[in-house]
Amino acid sequence: MSMLKWKLMISTLPVPLVAVVIRYILEHFFKNYMNNYSGVMDFSALSPVLTGGVFLIGLMLSGTLQDYKESEKIPAELATCLESIEETVSWVCANRPAVNERQMKELVAEVTDEMVGWLLRKRTPEQGFVAIEKLNGLVKEFDKLNAGLPAVRMMSEIHNLRRTMTRIGVISRTGFLASGYALLDILVVSVLTLLIIASYKAEFGVLGKYIIIGFVSLIYSYLWRLVKDVDDPFEYAPDGERTGAAEVELFPLLEYQARAKERLAGKTIEQRFAEGAAKADSGQSGGPSLAVLAGVSIGCLCIGASVVWLLSRGMSTPPKVVPSTTPAVVVTPAIVAPAVDTTKPAPKAVETKDAAPVEPTSAKSEVASKASADAEEADEEAAKKPKRRHHRRKKE
Repeated sequence: MSMLKWKLMISTLPVPLVAVVIRYILEHFFKNYMNNYSGVMDFSALSPVLTGGVFLIGLMLSGTLQDYKESEKIPAELATCLESIEETVSWVCANRPAVNERQMKELVAEVTDEMVGWLLRKRTPEQGFVAIEKLNGLVKEFDKLNAGLPAVRMMSEIHNLRRTMTRIGVISRTGFLASGYALLDILVVSVLTLLIIASYKAEFGVLGKYIIIGFVSLIYSYLWRLVKDVDDPFEYAPDGERTGAAEVELFPLLEYQARAKERLAGKTIEQRFAEGAAKADSGQSGGPSLAVLAGVSIGCLCIGASVVWLLSRGMSTPPKVVPSTTPAVVVTPAIVAPAVDTTKPAPKAVETKDAAPVEPTSAKSEVASKASADAEEADEEAAKKPKRRHHRRKKE
């Protein structure tokens, strides 16, 4: 399983991680030293900036993709030109045994090696054009052999070869639009900064807030780097490794180089056909190893389990109870006392040794009627006592 397609993504992951860490540090610092930090502006207010960034990235990416699609054809065109030159040499030498065919094909193979070295940054552009000039010697030899038609064909292929090399140099050494890149750099940096200092709604939660910051910053930083990588599709190291993740494939040119070496080695068509069939059979059995598949599966399971754990933790967190500073007010049911006649003297208080138990609410009416009857009897007794004392005073 090739990890080349994940190269740009893996190298971009530190950008959203740094953005999330900076946001966490800001919240922690301002919470401890400046009471609170909720952000400078609302996240919904960033929609014009985010829309402008997407529009500009799409414009730059569409412009660079045109050159990229053209660059994908260049290695095949180089291989076609060189192989056509080699076939022309075979055509001229077929009816002329005195001509040294091997020496001419070795010259074509040498030019092919110089072309591959130039694409892999082992040769300078000047050395590449000098190598093409060596093919002019073949045209002169054809002219001496009175091979006018092969010489014309050779000159046409040399012209196509030189034009293709010039096009490669233009694509690789010039950018798409320098002023557009200046605006793109400012816009992407502004978006990342605003994502860090923006405020988010409470319903997003802590986990949702950091997910938004991480994913949006990942998208913009990834597209930013993708535009710059696509702008130069010929970034190769001297050992043949790609320095970027969006380079064109050189296998058409490399495969022709291998075929030319096999022909110089004296292998017949049948031998080369049998070797190709054997390679095809061995390539069909190849595939991603079980260790790689197991590692990817375990990694996906771990990531999924961690995300589920974080979500369940955020959903199961109990709400914090804020203690109230005001005293609690206890509401008790009001008991309606019977009406007491204020013209009559108040009855004497009766002391009771044992307090009566609280009766249920269903017997309130009976208690109230009994209390009113006792109050009336007490009033009658209190009214009779003063009269008796008055009669006693008269007798004395």
